Amino acid sequence: MTTQLSPTPIFKAFDNVGLPLSFGLLYTYQAGTTTPQATYTDSTGNTPNPNPVLLNARGEAQIWLNPLQNYKFLLTDALGNQIPGWPVDNISGSLYPGQSIIPNTDNAFDIGSLSDRWRNGYFGTQIFVGPDNAPIVDSSGNVGYWARTAAEIAAGVTPVNFAYAPSPVIDIQRYGYKPDGITNNDGAFSAAMAVLSAQGGGVLRLPPGQGNYATGIAVPANVSIIGAGQNATTLHYTGSNTALLFGNSAAARAVITDLTLTGASKTGTGIQVGDTDFAGKFLFSRLYISAFATGIRFAAALWTVVEDCFIQQNTVGVDFNAGSASVFNSSVQFFGTIIHLNDLQGVKATFVPINNLDINFYGCTIQNNCATDVTKPQWSLRGDTGGGGARGVVMDGTYTEYKQGGTPPDFADISILTCARFSGGHMDTAAYGFRDRIGGSASQVQISHWNTTGLTQQFISATSEVDFVEFCNNFSGSLTLTGTSARSLSGTALAGWAALTTTWTPTIKGASTAGTPTYTAQSATYSKVGNAVTFKCKVAISAKGGMVGAISIEGLPVGAATLIGVNDIFAAEMTGVTVSGSNTYLYAQLVNGGTSIQLFQGGSTTPAQLTDTALANATTVVVSGSYQSAS
Repeated sequence: MTTQLSPTPIFKAFDNVGLPLSFGLLYTYQAGTTTPQATYTDSTGNTPNPNPVLLNARGEAQIWLNPLQNYKFLLTDALGNQIPGWPVDNISGSLYPGQSIIPNTDNAFDIGSLSDRWRNGYFGTQIFVGPDNAPIVDSSGNVGYWARTAAEIAAGVTPVNFAYAPSPVIDIQRYGYKPDGITNNDGAFSAAMAVLSAQGGGVLRLPPGQGNYATGIAVPANVSIIGAGQNATTLHYTGSNTALLFGNSAAARAVITDLTLTGASKTGTGIQVGDTDFAGKFLFSRLYISAFATGIRFAAALWTVVEDCFIQQNTVGVDFNAGSASVFNSSVQFFGTIIHLNDLQGVKATFVPINNLDINFYGCTIQNNCATDVTKPQWSLRGDTGGGGARGVVMDGTYTEYKQGGTPPDFADISILTCARFSGGHMDTAAYGFRDRIGGSASQVQISHWNTTGLTQQFISATSEVDFVEFCNNFSGSLTLTGTSARSLSGTALAGWAALTTTWTPTIKGASTAGTPTYTAQSATYSKVGNAVTFKCKVAISAKGGMVGAISIEGLPVGAATLIGVNDIFAAEMTGVTVSGSNTYLYAQLVNGGTSIQLFQGGSTTPAQLTDTALANATTVVVSGSYQSAS
């Protein structure tokens, strides 16, 4: 018994968003005109439908056509608004289900036009299709429908299975692709890329299932590769180089979406953008990238977007690793992407000879990376080699955590960043939150609106930053902000400013001869919040050791600002000091713009700096005060 596919027995229409066109209206005309032409309620043709035909709540109607007439259909909604894509003209009333095709006297019957037809379709004779009359029975004996295209001819590609369409979307099964998890599909990909290149781009559809391949794919320009979804389509790369390469400017404007890309035992690279030449305008969307040494490598990427992707269980998730000493990455944006469970680091930079530009993360999750080496941060744009970092960095709305047990890693290394903003995130469990741990100062950096919990060290440790500010963050404990113009505006930080106190070692000396005094006490502290410095120090000696000249205390770590030519005056307590003349009290002053604390005597006589002759061998000096620093 021979069977055939059931026809669509009931006309069904849909609106602009794919929902049933409830109570829509179908107008039927003579082909090529606006003259109404009847359709019928059943196969007898005795009862015409109203014109327009009123569709039911499901968008359906019984519509039977006159087999001797051609029609034009116009579809509108219940209010008379025309549905896009309509009208449709030259709808044949013939060839309805069950009608026979009777050949003419030379046993030939053409269906369609002379330029695109099935020919000789009677009594088992060969069926042809397309302008070149290619057979639609392929080399495997499958009955197909799509002829060899001009691009396939130009590329020297002969399809394996003509049943799969080459246009407007190429189904890769046309070239013998088998998603069985066993077959090596190198040949299918080679053919597909050759055809796409020959036709200047296009869309390649991958079916559900796992397709294996061993040779990396160099994706041509203007190509979109579309799977059936992350949980449906898997590309499994069994090689050890690069699975998908967008290597130079000729590979621009490409899209990869809706599939899973896996490697072999964490070898090779999943996706690489650029190489020794720049490549740009790419979109990677709804991908799951796993089991590579590097999930995505940006070697010389421009204008690239990574959105709604999972990059996890690789050795390294994302690597900004320049392809040569003369290239960099610019305008790389991450949206809603999860970078998770990568062994060494989530985001890193291996080789940065030139600063990367405009690297941004919006609404991303960066978590549970670095389990095999917690001395590395989960996120860093500081080059391991090359000396560069990044300019114009934004991280907004990021979630980060580390729940792998043991000592947690730092979250982010901010070394060598310029004009960077980190805002609106949640941080759960880290050693340091933000830290310039690798070396090299950051400048023009803002960290704000973070909620933190489970930090084992500090939320911020910034020892050499320039123009650095944090504010509106929720954290506990202290911060380290010792760079130039490094400020904390958070209530938590200001309330706990005393915890920022740092010690230093004061010394006492003479201006003419420093001497080698014998110390019995040297202790000092200072605190700095913004450019406000508070300090106190104590120096005690048992022998002057040959000091000669005016006496000063040295070693204050932070210099005073130069302000209107006035020195800062401090209270001082001294023992073993003899004042001269009519002077009655002692005090200290900080040289304007300097770090030397000079010791003075004052009273009715003109104030004068103490000299070595005023000091006994056993002398103690205690000074405290506040001043504005130079930075």
